[in-house]
Amino acid sequence: MATTCESWLAAFAKSANRTKPVTDQPPSQPGVGQDDWPDADPTPQPGGRRWRLAAVAAVLLVAVGMASAWQAIEHRRTRADLEAAASVFEAARDAHAREVAPESWQKAAEAMDQAMVELRRQQERFVLFRSYPRVHELLTNAIALAGEAKTLSEAALARSGATEQQLGMTPPETPATSGSVDMEERTHDAIDAAKASLERANSGLARVSHCPRAMREIAIRRYVQRLGGTLEVMAGQVGDLDARFQRHEFFDATVAAESLKGKIEPILKDLDGMATKFRCKKSP
Repeated sequence: MATTCESWLAAFAKSANRTKPVTDQPPSQPGVGQDDWPDADPTPQPGGRRWRLAAVAAVLLVAVGMASAWQAIEHRRTRADLEAAASVFEAARDAHAREVAPESWQKAAEAMDQAMVELRRQQERFVLFRSYPRVHELLTNAIALAGEAKTLSEAALARSGATEQQLGMTPPETPATSGSVDMEERTHDAIDAAKASLERANSGLARVSHCPRAMREIAIRRYVQRLGGTLEVMAGQVGDLDARFQRHEFFDATVAAESLKGKIEPILKDLDGMATKFRCKKSP
């Protein structure tokens, strides 16, 4: 019996030695104290990563929205400058500034040419990277020079007592230079761009007007009716652009073409928005 108990005690001792006590503390490591243990699991959590990505996306959306709003403000300001320039140059031309004050007229024309070049350069950039302060500065300078040419011409006519019949309604022909050829090409491109915008507007109007879902809305029906007359007036303005181009009034035609294109762009945006909202089919 004693031998049997001793054997049981020995077996129990062996089994106890094989079983490790379970504790709440991690095993000690040589050279690492309890204070050196990390406070949290260093493994990144998927939820935290998604939150950071969502925050970055929100910041980008806010930045894009602010940039788009600023671009809209600058676009309206530039369009107002173009309309003012068109009016001033038209008044200077009617005052025969080109014939009576050719030096002042040439300075104004060159300033307007520089403004058109800068405007075209900005329009070729990505929309969020466009910057119009330089365009505004150049257009303001051109407007001031055109007004000065008009004033000088009117003063000279008042002193001399010359009449329009004595001056003649058409200026003398001058040999074409590289600058005039470049301006002619730019004027041609500006007129073509205005025509293309008008064609897109007419196509968009036809798309919305033939869309049953869109025409159920009373406000859209009224908008379409008003827009038809507006586009007809703009078509007449395109004809006037061609007439100015034939008379070699390149600066006036360029300014008027850019102004007309600026008026059509908001219409295109409205029509595209309506067509997208009501899923209108494209015109054949």
